[in-house]
Amino acid sequence: MTEKHRVLVVDDHKEVRTTFRANLEALEAELDVVDVPSGEEAILEAAGNQVDLLIADVGLPGLSGLELLEKIKIHNPEMKIILITGLEDEDIRRKVADAGTDAFFLKPVKIPDLLKAVTRCIGLDVDTTDGEDLEPLQVELLGEEVAERVADLRGELGAISVVLLSEERKIVAKSGGLPDAVYETHVIPQLMNTFQSVNEISSFLGLDRPKSNWYFSGAKYDLFWTHVGRAHGMLVVTNPILQNTDITWVMATLDLAAKETLKIINKMADSESGQEKPLPNAATDEGDEGDAEAHSQAEEPGGLPEEESPDFMDLESELERDEAASFWESATLEEDGFENPDGLTFEEAQKLGFIPEENDMGV
Repeated sequence: MTEKHRVLVVDDHKEVRTTFRANLEALEAELDVVDVPSGEEAILEAAGNQVDLLIADVGLPGLSGLELLEKIKIHNPEMKIILITGLEDEDIRRKVADAGTDAFFLKPVKIPDLLKAVTRCIGLDVDTTDGEDLEPLQVELLGEEVAERVADLRGELGAISVVLLSEERKIVAKSGGLPDAVYETHVIPQLMNTFQSVNEISSFLGLDRPKSNWYFSGAKYDLFWTHVGRAHGMLVVTNPILQNTDITWVMATLDLAAKETLKIINKMADSESGQEKPLPNAATDEGDEGDAEAHSQAEEPGGLPEEESPDFMDLESELERDEAASFWESATLEEDGFENPDGLTFEEAQKLGFIPEENDMGV
């Protein structure tokens, strides 16, 4: 069995340590990665343990990165060293060169460059030529109503986390923490690549809204993904699901939440633009044939279908004679209550044949 290389990452910024560690572990090499926030903790971690590679920030609070490597190298003389700093200071650079470092980077560090330096320092046989500069996703929250729906979905499913993402690859709503930083730096970017591809395929198929649901069964966690319109996607991370019926239930619940979330987003967009959204047609959000048929029927000339049109004589036959007389009398009055000299009385109208006789009216 190949012995693992021990890598010690030291930086006082948690997000930096998390990003470095996630990318190192994603190399799929025999690496044992440990990260700590200070030089003092790094010394404790290295005490009695072999360290093959030290990746440290120079400007650490307390014990600096330069002081740290001097102390650790006493017990790890063959240790490789990569130092990082945000200070473009000639004196710092000279001290770094004199310290015998194997690589030196100015912040911000490009992840592919760091990985190449790591593989070179400890002799890893992995390909990093096609690596992307993957950084944690930016957050740009959409609004409280969207956040509440995402939180509700997490509660309904008992999920570990639910994340709503925009096509710009930003987190716009989130409930629960992702189980590992590698989801932000690798999993989600790959999902978003596929998201864009599905959008393009849907365009070729003439679909206004992509109807795409994915399920990934993992060793530790299961992933569910669905489109929320063309501009957003929703990721759900759960514990492993064992029953196919449960998978079907999760997919159905996720699909319903996606539709409701899309309605909220569209309503927000309409509110911002001050315009009322038109009625959906058969090719939009719901896609239900029944809704499309009803909508088409409502748009037919003449309003209601012919068989449902009210028959005037049937309605009139239900009037009592005194109600008809009262109606006709009111119809011959002007709005101010004075009689219209050009109008006909009920009796006169009946004599002229405009109103049927009593038997014809059913009274």
